[in-house]
Amino acid sequence: MNAEWFAIYVETPDQARLSQEQRDHVARSLRLAEELGARTTSLPGQSVAGTVMEYAHRHNVTKVIAGKPIHSRWIEFLRGSVVDRLIRLSGSIDVYVISSEAEPQTRKIVEGWRPHRPLGRYLLGLLLVAAATGLSALIAPYISPTNLVVIYLLAVVLAAVYLGRGPAIVTSILGVMAFDYFFVPPHLTLAVSDTEYLLTFFGLLGVGLVISQLTAMVREQADAAQQREVQTVALYELGRDLTETAGLEARHAKPPLPTSARRLAGKWPSFCRSPAF
Repeated sequence: MNAEWFAIYVETPDQARLSQEQRDHVARSLRLAEELGARTTSLPGQSVAGTVMEYAHRHNVTKVIAGKPIHSRWIEFLRGSVVDRLIRLSGSIDVYVISSEAEPQTRKIVEGWRPHRPLGRYLLGLLLVAAATGLSALIAPYISPTNLVVIYLLAVVLAAVYLGRGPAIVTSILGVMAFDYFFVPPHLTLAVSDTEYLLTFFGLLGVGLVISQLTAMVREQADAAQQREVQTVALYELGRDLTETAGLEARHAKPPLPTSARRLAGKWPSFCRSPAF
């Protein structure tokens, strides 16, 4: 088509958990695209489809080529399809979906969710719930039980910020159970005598899960931004070193003599022995 083309890699928060092998695969793909004449770029974003289409509209792209999904239909139903979202957001842009038999069908670049390791983080989440329970026991005689929910939410936020998504979800669930067991009548049981506490339970669990998800996403984005900053600094230092090396070579290289100087250099011995000199 003799058209300018782009190869785009969108770095979502999930990409922060890629293994080194998967990162190398992405780097090789972008390098191959550059060798084939593409303009490559890496973009941070929450959504692959949204970021790609925003970039396409900003650069007047008329055609988008995407790979055919290779996962099963039920995973596509649960997690959605990037191709479907691209088509839905495309507007006047044409979307081409292609398949490749050269790639193994089981190959997968982005890993799904997995619990944060090591398991010590989950134990720290349990300690946060225990600390929140102890603090709630100290102030429970002075405030209503529903106000103690804020303390457990604080524990969930701390777990999400410092421990990760998995421990934060566990902290949220354990916080609901501890609140029910110790502070909701009848005490020391998971039974509930007042049905209005059920709304408090679901509210605490729902808000805790949302807070843990959002806080963990912000943390992962910050980690990804720091990694991009390290890469940018490394590229800047490499470019500076290459520039300094080229400058040194240029200074040490002897410039060619002009024609008159070359003629004079050829007659230099006799010229030096001349009495007029």
